[in-house]
Amino acid sequence: MTGPKIYHAYRILEEARTKYLVQWIGYDTNEATWEAKVKRIYPAAVRGWAERKIGKAG
Repeated sequence: MTGPKIYHAYRILEEARTKYLVQWIGYDTNEATWEAKVKRIYPAAVRGWAERKIGKAG
């Protein structure tokens, strides 16, 4: 049995209401794509984004 597919991102660059701008592993930032937040993006990338966002607010 196979679980849900996890998409491995290098990092999240920006956030919109329902999407993340994702830089993918092995690709430059100019090749980043907007992806729906409901897509299962690698949890470490999402955590990293949240931590950077909190750091900017403080």
